[in-house]
Amino acid sequence: MLYRLEAKQVVKIRVASNDCTLDAGGLPFFWLTGVKPTDSIALLTTYVRNSDFDDHGDRRPGNGALTAIALHADASADRALESFVTPEQREGLRRQAGFWMGAARGKAGLTVLQHMAKTDPSSDVRAHVAFALSVSHEAGALDEMIRMAHDDTSSHVRGQALFWLAQKAGRKAVGTITGAIENDPDTDVKKKAVLRSASCRRMKVCRS
Repeated sequence: MLYRLEAKQVVKIRVASNDCTLDAGGLPFFWLTGVKPTDSIALLTTYVRNSDFDDHGDRRPGNGALTAIALHADASADRALESFVTPEQREGLRRQAGFWMGAARGKAGLTVLQHMAKTDPSSDVRAHVAFALSVSHEAGALDEMIRMAHDDTSSHVRGQALFWLAQKAGRKAVGTITGAIENDPDTDVKKKAVLRSASCRRMKVCRS
Protein backbone atom coordinates (compact mmCIF):
# COMPACT_ATOMS: atom_id res chain seq x y z
CA MET A 1 0.00 0.00 0.00
CA LEU A 2 1.46 3.33 -1.07
CA TYR A 3 0.72 6.80 0.29
CA ARG A 4 1.87 9.85 -1.65
CA LEU A 5 2.38 12.97 0.43
CA GLU A 6 2.65 16.57 -0.71
CA ALA A 7 3.00 19.48 1.70
CA LYS A 8 2.53 17.05 4.61
CA GLN A 9 -0.84 15.93 3.22
CA VAL A 10 -1.78 12.52 1.78
CA VAL A 11 -2.87 13.23 -1.78
CA LYS A 12 -3.03 9.70 -3.18
CA ILE A 13 -3.36 6.13 -1.92
CA ARG A 14 -2.83 3.13 -4.15
CA VAL A 15 -2.36 -0.62 -3.85
CA ALA A 16 0.53 -2.49 -5.48
CA SER A 17 1.22 -6.23 -5.59
CA ASN A 18 4.35 -7.72 -4.05
CA ASP A 19 5.87 -8.37 -7.47
CA CYS A 20 5.29 -4.82 -8.73
CA THR A 21 8.42 -2.77 -9.48
CA LEU A 22 8.08 0.62 -7.83
CA ASP A 23 9.63 3.80 -9.19
CA ALA A 24 9.37 6.78 -6.87
CA GLY A 25 10.85 9.10 -9.49
CA GLY A 26 13.66 10.21 -7.21
CA LEU A 27 11.34 11.15 -4.34
CA PRO A 28 12.11 10.01 -0.78
CA PHE A 29 10.57 6.58 -0.13
CA PHE A 30 9.82 5.26 3.35
CA TRP A 31 8.82 1.60 3.76
CA LEU A 32 6.87 0.78 6.94
CA THR A 33 6.51 -2.80 8.17
CA GLY A 34 4.80 -4.57 11.03
CA VAL A 35 1.53 -2.62 10.77
CA LYS A 36 -1.46 -4.48 12.20
CA PRO A 37 -4.35 -4.92 9.73
CA THR A 38 -6.83 -3.37 12.17
CA ASP A 39 -4.64 -0.27 12.55
CA SER A 40 -4.18 -0.04 8.79
CA ILE A 41 -7.93 -0.23 8.18
CA ALA A 42 -8.65 2.30 10.93
CA LEU A 43 -6.34 4.81 9.24
CA LEU A 44 -7.71 4.13 5.77
CA THR A 45 -11.26 4.55 7.07
CA THR A 46 -10.55 8.18 7.98
CA TYR A 47 -9.70 8.93 4.34
CA VAL A 48 -12.82 7.16 3.11
CA ARG A 49 -15.10 9.12 5.41
CA ASN A 50 -13.48 12.43 4.44
CA SER A 51 -13.94 11.88 0.69
CA ASP A 52 -16.83 12.82 -1.55
CA PHE A 53 -17.69 9.80 -3.67
CA ASP A 54 -20.49 11.63 -5.46
CA ASP A 55 -18.16 13.79 -7.54
CA HIS A 56 -17.27 10.80 -9.78
CA GLY A 57 -13.56 11.44 -9.35
CA ASP A 58 -11.18 8.53 -8.85
CA ARG A 59 -8.01 10.38 -7.87
CA ARG A 60 -8.95 11.36 -4.35
CA PRO A 61 -7.30 9.49 -1.47
CA GLY A 62 -10.66 8.10 -0.41
CA ASN A 63 -11.01 6.00 -3.57
CA GLY A 64 -7.63 4.38 -3.08
CA ALA A 65 -8.31 3.93 0.62
CA LEU A 66 -11.59 2.14 -0.10
CA THR A 67 -9.85 -0.20 -2.55
CA ALA A 68 -7.10 -0.91 -0.03
CA ILE A 69 -9.61 -1.74 2.69
CA ALA A 70 -11.45 -4.13 0.40
CA LEU A 71 -8.23 -5.99 -0.39
CA HIS A 72 -7.19 -6.51 3.24
CA ALA A 73 -7.26 -10.17 4.25
CA ASP A 74 -8.80 -9.40 7.61
CA ALA A 75 -12.34 -9.57 9.01
CA SER A 76 -12.10 -5.95 10.16
CA ALA A 77 -12.27 -4.99 6.49
CA ASP A 78 -15.75 -6.52 6.30
CA ARG A 79 -16.86 -4.48 9.29
CA ALA A 80 -15.43 -1.28 7.83
CA LEU A 81 -17.11 -1.80 4.46
CA GLU A 82 -20.41 -2.66 6.15
CA SER A 83 -20.25 0.65 8.01
CA PHE A 84 -19.97 2.44 4.65
CA VAL A 85 -23.27 1.07 3.28
CA THR A 86 -25.65 2.07 6.07
CA PRO A 87 -28.51 4.29 4.84
CA GLU A 88 -27.15 7.44 6.49
CA GLN A 89 -23.98 7.29 4.38
CA ARG A 90 -23.81 9.19 1.09
CA GLU A 91 -25.09 7.34 -1.96
CA GLY A 92 -21.77 7.55 -3.79
CA LEU A 93 -20.00 5.83 -0.92
CA ARG A 94 -22.70 3.17 -0.62
CA ARG A 95 -22.41 2.40 -4.34
CA GLN A 96 -18.63 2.10 -4.29
CA ALA A 97 -18.49 0.09 -1.07
CA GLY A 98 -21.22 -2.19 -2.41
CA PHE A 99 -19.12 -2.90 -5.50
CA TRP A 100 -16.17 -4.00 -3.38
CA MET A 101 -18.46 -6.18 -1.27
CA GLY A 102 -19.22 -8.15 -4.40
CA ALA A 103 -15.78 -8.01 -5.98
CA ALA A 104 -13.55 -8.82 -3.01
CA ARG A 105 -15.36 -9.86 0.16
CA GLY A 106 -16.80 -13.28 -0.68
CA LYS A 107 -19.56 -14.70 1.51
CA ALA A 108 -19.49 -11.83 4.00
CA GLY A 109 -19.89 -9.38 1.14
CA LEU A 110 -22.78 -11.33 -0.32
CA THR A 111 -24.64 -11.20 2.99
CA VAL A 112 -24.33 -7.41 3.06
CA LEU A 113 -25.40 -7.07 -0.58
CA GLN A 114 -28.48 -9.23 0.03
CA HIS A 115 -29.45 -6.87 2.85
CA MET A 116 -28.78 -3.77 0.75
CA ALA A 117 -30.84 -5.17 -2.12
CA LYS A 118 -33.87 -5.40 0.17
CA THR A 119 -33.47 -2.33 2.38
CA ASP A 120 -31.45 0.47 0.75
CA PRO A 121 -33.83 3.42 0.23
CA SER A 122 -32.20 4.53 -3.04
CA SER A 123 -33.17 2.83 -6.29
CA ASP A 124 -29.87 4.01 -7.81
CA VAL A 125 -27.92 2.25 -5.06
CA ARG A 126 -30.01 -0.92 -5.39
CA ALA A 127 -29.41 -0.90 -9.15
CA HIS A 128 -25.69 -0.73 -8.42
CA VAL A 129 -26.10 -3.63 -5.99
CA ALA A 130 -27.32 -5.72 -8.94
CA PHE A 131 -24.02 -4.97 -10.68
CA ALA A 132 -22.05 -5.78 -7.52
CA LEU A 133 -23.84 -9.13 -7.31
CA SER A 134 -22.90 -9.84 -10.92
CA VAL A 135 -19.18 -9.66 -10.07
CA SER A 136 -19.52 -11.84 -6.97
CA HIS A 137 -18.34 -15.44 -7.21
CA GLU A 138 -20.71 -16.61 -4.46
CA ALA A 139 -23.48 -18.99 -5.56
CA GLY A 140 -26.22 -17.04 -3.77
CA ALA A 141 -25.52 -13.88 -5.77
CA LEU A 142 -27.43 -15.20 -8.77
CA ASP A 143 -30.50 -16.03 -6.69
CA GLU A 144 -30.54 -12.51 -5.24
CA MET A 145 -30.32 -10.98 -8.73
CA ILE A 146 -33.28 -13.11 -9.80
CA ARG A 147 -35.25 -11.96 -6.75
CA MET A 148 -34.46 -8.33 -7.56
CA ALA A 149 -35.58 -8.78 -11.17
CA HIS A 150 -38.89 -10.20 -9.92
CA ASP A 151 -39.66 -8.23 -6.78
CA ASP A 152 -37.96 -4.84 -6.55
CA THR A 153 -40.44 -1.99 -6.44
CA SER A 154 -38.39 0.09 -8.90
CA SER A 155 -38.63 -0.64 -12.63
CA HIS A 156 -35.12 0.79 -12.99
CA VAL A 157 -33.74 -1.75 -10.52
CA ARG A 158 -35.66 -4.63 -12.11
CA GLY A 159 -34.33 -3.64 -15.53
CA GLN A 160 -30.74 -3.44 -14.26
CA ALA A 161 -31.06 -6.80 -12.53
CA LEU A 162 -32.25 -8.31 -15.81
CA PHE A 163 -29.36 -6.73 -17.67
CA TRP A 164 -26.71 -8.10 -15.31
CA LEU A 165 -28.44 -11.46 -15.15
CA ALA A 166 -28.06 -11.77 -18.91
CA GLN A 167 -24.35 -10.97 -18.62
CA LYS A 168 -23.67 -13.39 -15.78
CA ALA A 169 -26.05 -16.32 -16.03
CA GLY A 170 -27.06 -19.08 -18.36
CA ARG A 171 -30.18 -21.18 -18.25
CA LYS A 172 -31.11 -20.25 -14.69
CA ALA A 173 -31.77 -16.66 -15.80
CA VAL A 174 -33.88 -17.55 -18.82
CA GLY A 175 -37.06 -18.08 -16.83
CA THR A 176 -36.67 -14.73 -15.10
CA ILE A 177 -36.12 -12.91 -18.39
CA THR A 178 -39.06 -14.67 -20.03
CA GLY A 179 -41.25 -13.93 -17.01
CA ALA A 180 -40.36 -10.25 -17.20
CA ILE A 181 -41.41 -10.16 -20.85
CA GLU A 182 -44.75 -11.72 -20.02
CA ASN A 183 -45.61 -10.31 -16.60
CA ASP A 184 -43.76 -7.15 -15.62
CA PRO A 185 -46.20 -4.20 -15.47
CA ASP A 186 -43.63 -1.68 -16.71
CA THR A 187 -43.20 -1.37 -20.47
CA ASP A 188 -39.56 -0.28 -20.20
CA VAL A 189 -38.72 -3.40 -18.20
CA LYS A 190 -40.44 -5.53 -20.85
CA LYS A 191 -38.34 -3.86 -23.56
CA LYS A 192 -35.14 -4.50 -21.62
CA ALA A 193 -36.14 -8.12 -21.07
CA VAL A 194 -36.72 -8.59 -24.80
CA LEU A 195 -33.29 -7.12 -25.54
CA ARG A 196 -31.67 -9.35 -22.91
CA SER A 197 -33.46 -12.39 -24.34
CA ALA A 198 -32.16 -11.56 -27.82
CA SER A 199 -28.69 -11.10 -26.38
CA CYS A 200 -28.92 -14.51 -24.74
CA ARG A 201 -29.79 -16.13 -28.04
CA ARG A 202 -26.87 -14.43 -29.77
CA MET A 203 -24.51 -15.69 -27.08
CA LYS A 204 -26.17 -19.13 -27.23
CA VAL A 205 -26.68 -19.19 -23.47
CA CYS A 206 -30.35 -20.05 -24.01
CA ARG A 207 -29.57 -23.14 -26.07
CA SER A 208 -31.12 -26.27 -24.64
